[in-house]
Amino acid sequence: MSLTATIARAQGTQAWGEVDLVALFPRVALTTPIVVRSEPGPSTPDFIGSGALADVTLPWNATLTGGFLTVRLTQHKATLVQLPLVAVSESFHLGTITAFDRNRVEQLLGFGTSPRRYRNRLLLDAPLDHGAWHLFGDDEEFYDFSSRAWTQNRARLGAGHQLAERAVVDVYYLRKTVRPTTTHVVGVTVRIQVTRPRQGKTSAE
Repeated sequence: MSLTATIARAQGTQAWGEVDLVALFPRVALTTPIVVRSEPGPSTPDFIGSGALADVTLPWNATLTGGFLTVRLTQHKATLVQLPLVAVSESFHLGTITAFDRNRVEQLLGFGTSPRRYRNRLLLDAPLDHGAWHLFGDDEEFYDFSSRAWTQNRARLGAGHQLAERAVVDVYYLRKTVRPTTTHVVGVTVRIQVTRPRQGKTSAE
């Protein structure tokens, strides 16, 4: 089980809390994520999500992911969005840099016109100081099948430090573009591994 907490600052401050319950099998990892997003104060959380994901290890450092998530958007009159998804990820090395390429297709059932999207994300992670520090960056493009256009981009750059055996803190800058609007975000993420992970290969984020 892992805990993730994120504080992000854009036009306002938001807190993201996430708990992942993970069951590991020889070639399959089953995950139940629980995510809550809220703004400071006593207001009701404006984003609550959960569901189930299955990661299947494939040859050549690849992973197949399938899942179904349910999200409640309280800021949109309590809209309930159901999100089936499938993704294929591959990891490879460029010297000391580890690269992850993820291709994901999802549909947002119940949100607007229930758009179907393709998402491609390339993440690069470089360890520093024998792994105590790391630099990372990723870029993700969104293609909307209904509008037949690339409609969104998320580009992130940051650095992180291993606080303890099971705790990592990351600080990052994120530029989010939902064309034509661009939002600039500064965020801090703390990840804590509550139970000791089983030795062996696991899928990328």
